[in-house]
This record gives sequence, C-alpha cells and structure tokens, in this order.
Amino acid sequence: MEIAQDISLLDLNDHALKPFEEIRQSSLQKLENLSFPSTKVENWKYSRTGKIVKHNWLNDHGYKEIDAAFFIPNWKGSVLKFSNGKLLDSSLIKSMVIDGFKLKPLSKACENCIQYVNKVFGNYSRESENIFDQINNTSWQDGLFLHVPKNVQLKEPVHVVMAIDNPNTAVHMRNVIVLEEGAEAEIVISIVGTGSGKTYQNVITEARLGKNAKLHIDKIQQAGSEEFQMCTEAIYQEQDSHFTINTISVDAGWVRNDLKINIEGINCESNLNGVYLPIEKQHIDNHTVVDHLKPHCNSNEMYKGVIYDQATGVFNGKVFVREDAQKTNAFQSNNNIVMSENASMNSKPELEIYADDVKCSHGSTTGQFDEEAVFYLRARGISELNARKLLVNAFLSDALVNIHNEEVKEYVEGLLEKKQSEILS
Repeated sequence: MEIAQDISLLDLNDHALKPFEEIRQSSLQKLENLSFPSTKVENWKYSRTGKIVKHNWLNDHGYKEIDAAFFIPNWKGSVLKFSNGKLLDSSLIKSMVIDGFKLKPLSKACENCIQYVNKVFGNYSRESENIFDQINNTSWQDGLFLHVPKNVQLKEPVHVVMAIDNPNTAVHMRNVIVLEEGAEAEIVISIVGTGSGKTYQNVITEARLGKNAKLHIDKIQQAGSEEFQMCTEAIYQEQDSHFTINTISVDAGWVRNDLKINIEGINCESNLNGVYLPIEKQHIDNHTVVDHLKPHCNSNEMYKGVIYDQATGVFNGKVFVREDAQKTNAFQSNNNIVMSENASMNSKPELEIYADDVKCSHGSTTGQFDEEAVFYLRARGISELNARKLLVNAFLSDALVNIHNEEVKEYVEGLLEKKQSEILS
C-alpha cells in the first residue's frame, strides 16, 4: 500500500522549531517502510482500520465556535479551545497568579520553551512502529504545551477542548506536558465531535513527571456514530511521582485509546481508570501498557464497560515487571456487562513478570444484566428506567471514584445520565 496515494492524512505544517522539523523528516522516512495494521496484527485483532485508511480525508480545516455543551459548567480554570485543528481566537488562557509556568498552544512554543519541549516531544512517537503515530509526527497541527517549574502547584485546572465539526476532515493534535520536580497539575482533555458526518481525530499526549511530581488527567470523549478517534498517552514517571488518568468514553463511532506508562523511578504510583458505554454499532478499544522498570512502585487499573445493541468493546492491558522492579504492586481489573445478545466484549489482561518479589494480579469478567436485581428494585416502587440506571451507576462507580474535581465529576455524571436516559427510554 502506497501511503501517499492511499491516504490523504498528510497535511504538513510549517512549525518553525528545529526539533519539530527533525522528527517530521525522520517520520517521513520511516513511513516508507510501515504499513497500516490489519486484524492479523495482535494489537489490532479486534479493531479494523480500513474505514480510516481508505477514506478520502480533507486537509482544508475551517473552524467554528464550539458548542457550549462541550464545556464544563462553573469552570474556574483555564480553557484552551481548538476547532478542526486550529486555535480559536476566543480561547481563554487565565492568569493563575503563579510565576514561571508556561501554558500555550504547542504551535506557539518559542525558543525559550524548546529546552522543555525537547524533554518530551517525540520520546515515544519517534520510535513507535505504529504508522498512525508517525503520521501524527509529520502532520500535527496544534495542541497543548504546559511546563510547570519546580515545586509549583497549579491552583486551578486546565481544560483543553479539541473539537471537530467539518465532515470528511482529519485532524492531528499534539500535547506536550512537562512537570519539574515537585510540580503538580490537573488537566481535562475533551475530544469531541458534533456528529455532522465522518471525521477522524488523532491525538498524542506526551508527558514527563519529574521527581515527586503529580499529574491528573481526565479525558472525556464524545462524538457521533460516524466519527473516529485515535488517542495515545505516553507518560514517563521519575522517582516518587504520581500519575492518574480517567478515560470516559461517552460516545463515538470508533475509538482507540493507547496508554503507554513508563515507570522509570522508585516509589511511583500510577492509576488508570476507564468507563465506556458503546451503543448501536460503536466500537471502543482500550489498550494499556504499564512498564515497571524500578522497585517499590504501585500501579492500579480499573476499566468498566456497558455494551449495548450491536456494539463492541475491547480491553487489552499489559503490565511488565522488569527484573529490577522488585517490591512492585500491580493490579488490573476489567469488568463488563453486555446488554444484548448481539453486543460483544473482547478482554485480555496480561502480566509479564521478571521479578520474584512482587504482588501482581489481573482479572476480567463479562456478564449479562442482573434482571433479578431490576425486579427487586421495582418491587420497592422504583420504575424500571430508574432501576436500570441505579444498577449501571453502581457498576460504574468504582471506575469513577478517582475523578476528584467536583465540577468534572458532576459534568461526567450528567453525560452518563443523559446517555442512559436516551438508551433506556
């Protein structure tokens, strides 16, 4: 397959900084020897990419104001808005009354930012054998750049909204996050589509956490039934750092989430949580890799899904515990409910352990809805709709407990409540 002929994703941008250009040129050369994955490739066994690869995507990206429904009510922090790959002029970047931190669009990263960009940009993607990552290297348009200096704690969170609303449009976005020693930040990333037609978003987030740094990400995905989302988070943790990500896949026709967590220092903690509710013929695929390289670290994964109609869910979580990573605690759980005979779930939790003094476990369950529990609640005066909502909410609650920002939690719960009402009514 000739890449340049078969897929019109390459929209080369003229980002001026030398490191960006070097990685772009390297990726262009690498693309010559890469092919698009088929279901014969293990990591893509259940996720077909043909509809992305064969579609004639447009590179002309106009932009519009983003629907207010995609913003979190009563939000107190900064908001960075991107529409069809472009920064909106009306984007609001608040002053957080803290000296030294840098928050700006990545395309506006200047020469005095480059030392921080170099710490992260391309660390994962330049070596990736995933052709979609290499295309992002060559074609990214914009995204978040955040640098938080040593011992600085952002008092207010940052909300990044990446929206797409032009039919037949492909958008490639890139986020770079650098937290120095003792720094703390909370970020919400909303990847959304208006449902106006076929669209494709490819988003890569690369982050490095310095010693004793803390990064919390809430990722919210909303899009129409013909929209494709491909998202990668590559995180590098140094000693005593804490990382948490909550992935809430509310809607989209086809979703692929790849998380690559590299634990490079001792006494680190990593928490990965996910919730997904595909309906109709939607497809949501969560792939995680947690690589324990040093001792005395903890990782926890909890992914929960409710699959309706003819939808499909995929979970493939792999934990590596390297020879030097003694005293590692690694736990992985994937639980699912299939709500119809035609819904399907493919789950594969994995452990690959080379150390002998560790505590590691993984588990997966997939079952049907408990109709006896519905009957029990209805016998106590609760309507069938509310009974089913209560049971689904109870099932998902463990995977949502790490959303500690009240505004975000209320917003996410509202999205899930609205979707369940639409499904069950």
